[in-house]
Amino acid sequence: MKKSLDVLVVAAIITLVMGLTPPSAATFSEEGTCILKAYPNDVYLEVYDWDNDGNRLGILWQGRLNAGKSITINAPHGVLSWDYNAQPDVDQPLDSAQKRMCNSNETFNVP
Repeated sequence: MKKSLDVLVVAAIITLVMGLTPPSAATFSEEGTCILKAYPNDVYLEVYDWDNDGNRLGILWQGRLNAGKSITINAPHGVLSWDYNAQPDVDQPLDSAQKRMCNSNETFNVP
């Protein structure tokens, strides 16, 4: 009887501690929307989605964005990045930008 009571007490403590532990940051990642604006010049973009584990997923959008124009991006996991060519009329390798949180319709000037 004493042993089963000890097991119940330990189980109750574990349940209590787990319930008080705050969720991880990944739990808060959810779909978001932001705006990419070509500034100051035309730019070629490939925009990528990222998952909660930091893995780059598929392309959300790709194409040329003319100077001063913008595109609204919906990021399923709330995080995106882009590869870009700041001289879209020149065939050259793409540069990469850092990951960004995509929420609250924030505007990012690109490149």
